[in-house]
Amino acid sequence: MIKSVNIIALLLIAFSTFAQVEEELGFQYVKAEYLIETGRYEDAIEQFSEIIRIEPGFKEALLKRAEAKYATSNWRGVKDDAVNYIKRKGASAEAIYYLGLAESKLGNYEAAANSLNSAITLIPGNPELHYERGMAMMSLGDESQACTDWQAANEYGHRQAHVKLRKNCNGVAMNTNDNAPAETKPSSGSTRPNPRPKTSTGSKPKGEPTTTSTGQANTKPQPKTSKSMAEAREEASTQGMENTQEKYEDEVYVETIPEAPKQPYDDSVNTIEVDDDLTLYIKNGLGGSKILDQPNILILSETAGVVAIDICINKRGRVESAELNRAESTLQSQSIISLATRKAQEFWFEKSEWEETCGTILFEIAGR
Repeated sequence: MIKSVNIIALLLIAFSTFAQVEEELGFQYVKAEYLIETGRYEDAIEQFSEIIRIEPGFKEALLKRAEAKYATSNWRGVKDDAVNYIKRKGASAEAIYYLGLAESKLGNYEAAANSLNSAITLIPGNPELHYERGMAMMSLGDESQACTDWQAANEYGHRQAHVKLRKNCNGVAMNTNDNAPAETKPSSGSTRPNPRPKTSTGSKPKGEPTTTSTGQANTKPQPKTSKSMAEAREEASTQGMENTQEKYEDEVYVETIPEAPKQPYDDSVNTIEVDDDLTLYIKNGLGGSKILDQPNILILSETAGVVAIDICINKRGRVESAELNRAESTLQSQSIISLATRKAQEFWFEKSEWEETCGTILFEIAGR
């Protein structure tokens, strides 16, 4: 009898301890989520790491830590967390999402393409997935699919995809690729997040040549000038034309709106010597833009090399996006890449008449 009582007491103590640990971890988990929401990613990583140390399978701690690591450009850490989650809980959509993105960032393009294909199927309409699959496919030599993916990401407002289209695709991605998966070609009725507004309804203006069911072109002439209905009827009457009303009631007169002026490309380079160990080169469209404020930068490395960060600024001169340019970078240290990316976001340029201006900041590190 005494032994049974002792066993029950031990079970109650164990249950109480477990419940207390769960409550403490839950509080810590909520705190870590708040740190991510407020952009304090390093602190969030520290909190999630403590949770994972105590209970590796607690809620979505591994994936939340992967999210925070992704924000700090720790691609290797993102991959490790995604793989560990899959081993413990199975291949969820979010785990494949982070695995595909990490593989692409690490340059493992074949593995990235496989994971990103699955992720796009599971999470359709995600611009970051299309952008990274575009990066992978371009590296694998499939330029057509890369441009198709960048166009899909661009339609959702992905700024870096817009830059890639402008630099690499020469309008290729503006054409429909009938061989592309359906999810990469959003329609005007798509329910995907943040679709870019369409500039036309997709219907053919009346008065343009159309094709009949027999395949023969309908060459009905369109008036060369935009006349009023009264003028058109009067002119037709003087020429003895019949059925004037029927002919002109179907015509649509569209006012031609001149195209907005295009931003001239700036090929100048702005060189800034920060110290003996670091020199910055601002180029690829931003070299001539005046810098109103630049951050204090201290980057030390045992190895000499370059980290290139592509940035886009709004018309107020604020940096709205910053991402590693792998083609022009020679250093692979994730800590240095993360630091350079954060510092690039802290630049402030003069105001511009253009909605968006993009370019590159090269961080040339002397090494020791």
